Amino acid sequence: MTPEARDALVDAASRLQARYPEAIVRFMDGSGPDGIVPFPPHLSHGDGRQVDLALYYTDTEGHPLADVPDTRNWGGYWPAEPPLPGERVACPEGRSGRAEKPDPPSDRPWRLDNGRTKALVEILIADDRVRRVFIEPHLEERFGLWGHSKVRFAGCQAARHDDHIHVDFF
Repeated sequence: MTPEARDALVDAASRLQARYPEAIVRFMDGSGPDGIVPFPPHLSHGDGRQVDLALYYTDTEGHPLADVPDTRNWGGYWPAEPPLPGERVACPEGRSGRAEKPDPPSDRPWRLDNGRTKALVEILIADDRVRRVFIEPHLEERFGLWGHSKVRFAGCQAARHDDHIHVDFF
């Protein structure tokens, strides 16, 4: 990551911990050391200004989970938080190739922690060093951020962004 992107991410983590002291901002992919864009399997990354962050989860009773559930085989890019009944389905015809992932089972023992995840997105989009944040449209609507100039949909050719947050820094 660039020093500026790192500083912005550290600041976001500090602001989130002021609201949720137990919250840890977990980052996954940033960029490769060679600076090549795209940074496979991503459609971007590579220049040190993009980073993927984990979402937050609760158990089925609403207690915060300390870690991302069930990630042993997915490297943090799972589990997805599918649209709830009546929410927008971004790609009703599906996605191509590796971008397609199945929804988790309905009886899964975790749920998205809307409060912590929304707070992180709000902190990020309030920062002038953040260019844009990719999340799926159903989460954008669920969080009350529909139409915000920094919140974007990556498109049906890209991986789902309901299992992580993609942040693009200036």
